[in-house]
Amino acid sequence: LQCTVEPSVVVEKLQQEAEKQGLFYPPDPASLKASTIGGSIAQSSGGPRGFKYGTTKDYVLGLEVVLADGTIIKTGGTTVKNVTGYNLTQLLVGSEGTLGVVTSATLRLIPKPEQRQVLLACFDTAEKAVEAVTGIISAKITPSTLDIMDKNTMQTIEKFHQTGLPTDMDAVLVIEVDGFEEAVKIQTAQIMDICQKYGAQNIRASQNQQEADELWFARRSAFGAVARLRPNVLTEDTVVPRDKIPHMFRRIREIAEKHRLTVCIMGHIGDGNIHPNFSLDLRDKDEAHRFELAAAEIFEAALELGGTLSGEHGIGYHKLAYMEKAVGKKNLELMRAIKNIFDPNGILNPGKGIV
Repeated sequence: LQCTVEPSVVVEKLQQEAEKQGLFYPPDPASLKASTIGGSIAQSSGGPRGFKYGTTKDYVLGLEVVLADGTIIKTGGTTVKNVTGYNLTQLLVGSEGTLGVVTSATLRLIPKPEQRQVLLACFDTAEKAVEAVTGIISAKITPSTLDIMDKNTMQTIEKFHQTGLPTDMDAVLVIEVDGFEEAVKIQTAQIMDICQKYGAQNIRASQNQQEADELWFARRSAFGAVARLRPNVLTEDTVVPRDKIPHMFRRIREIAEKHRLTVCIMGHIGDGNIHPNFSLDLRDKDEAHRFELAAAEIFEAALELGGTLSGEHGIGYHKLAYMEKAVGKKNLELMRAIKNIFDPNGILNPGKGIV
């Protein structure tokens, strides 16, 4: 139930090869057709299935890494249990390439689910959709995917890809249930009942693999479609506790309206990871400035709600100024000390993540 791969292996290709063996590699970033294992490890990428299955960090057993001085080290191993010393593997996962260069990774695989079904639940207000998410979680149901797209996102997708999304609705939930066939039937029925209770206007359930693929194509087309609206698209990646999701969703819309910006909201709402995609033209200095103000307010809102700056996209340059507020002064000092041990000359992805 494991494999060892090089960092240039594309996530989708790994998933396909695993499934030929009846196995499953759950992490599925939206860019899985281009996303590589090395990049996924650098960001600890998640994707829609993170709600049930976790993110890349939960599947990395061991790494081969080249350090800044050229030394090659191996961390972790091929065993599921390993508490021999500090967990350097998990330190490196999500470090944005600032501590070393991954050259090989041993990954955990799990048995492929017997059955999958995709649902599209349509709501006339985003608030009702968010309440339905809370209802599903409160009922102790764990879909493999619990994603949301708002009206702006759906209208943008339909402008470039005719996928049949309900552009008159304010929001849709994309829900995937997987597992044993009988369990999938039961959970699907329960989820449909909950969505109807919270005001779903229509619920579409995939009847075969083709219909499931069509629904997933619509969801995965979102970012690319938004990117075609204007010269630039900038995506934020905040995460808030699940009970604060309605507040965060509302705040994002208020902030975008305040700063006169076009925002298309989507994300992995089941785990509180919301992606507001801002479509803009960075050549317009005034618009670029308004975006910076909006981004700052979104970061502040996430932190005030007990959330964090990033769920899977990382810190990069853009969020550096907010790191101390997010993690605390002492924690940031410890992170800088770790960076200095691994990379004293600052040659690995300089200026990103931690400075």
